[in-house]
Amino acid sequence: MTQQEVFEELFQKNKNTDMVEIKEQSWAKMNELELKNWDDYRKPYTSIIKNLLNNIDICNRRYAEEGEKGYLVQRDVYKKEIDEIKTHIKKEELRLEYYSDREHR
Repeated sequence: MTQQEVFEELFQKNKNTDMVEIKEQSWAKMNELELKNWDDYRKPYTSIIKNLLNNIDICNRRYAEEGEKGYLVQRDVYKKEIDEIKTHIKKEELRLEYYSDREHR
């Protein structure tokens, strides 16, 4: 049964236009969810996170080579930035309904 046939059937069964409008909104919401890829929101952040991870690797290597504690401080800054970006992504994905809060836990 196509979406149009469902709408027509709903309209025939229920002449209340408000009810039909609600059903149409539900269908629109379902179709919107079907069009979302799991990584649509994450994709723009991947290169930023990869760059930060690379910077962390550089800090680890330089600390191992030189023993300068400043590299550990900067590494922690990069780690904190990654955590903030990941937290932001998860909050936005929940808000945009990529998945439910139950799945997120």
